[in-house]
Amino acid sequence: MDMNEIYGNSDWLKAVDLAGKEWTLRIAATSVATMKGWDGQPKKQIVLKFFGAQKQLGLNRINAKRIEKMYGRNWEQDWIGKEVRLYESEAPNAKGNTVPCIRVRELPPAPTPFAPHVLPNAAPHPSVIMPQTTGLSAPPQPPIIESENPAFGLSRTFGMGAVDDIPF
Repeated sequence: MDMNEIYGNSDWLKAVDLAGKEWTLRIAATSVATMKGWDGQPKKQIVLKFFGAQKQLGLNRINAKRIEKMYGRNWEQDWIGKEVRLYESEAPNAKGNTVPCIRVRELPPAPTPFAPHVLPNAAPHPSVIMPQTTGLSAPPQPPIIESENPAFGLSRTFGMGAVDDIPF
């Protein structure tokens, strides 16, 4: 019997669940949970639930600070609906052993669409060929994917793929 069959059935997201891949997930809900720290003492921790995922992630201080830098201090409101990228890493634990962990990576900035600078009410230069605007349609939009998830209700993601593809 595999040890993951015994210990892997947890409500908490672990590094092994990421299977060596980076995952971009959208935050569905935040809360606070009291966990037992390395010293056995209770400590509070921000907990994230994600659209399409069954497991939740307890944030350590490093990951909480990274998300705070991306989306602000008000984790109860400002983080909902935002995306985070999770990846597997390693870190020393309280006993000095290197153990697998989950880290949050800052998302790359969204590309800005190219828009040439045009002066208002300026006539185009005679050598500029202006595009014909009749018959043109709007650029295609990313698909809207809807999924019914009993834990979070109806979720909508834009161009990210089906939320059912998340294995954890």
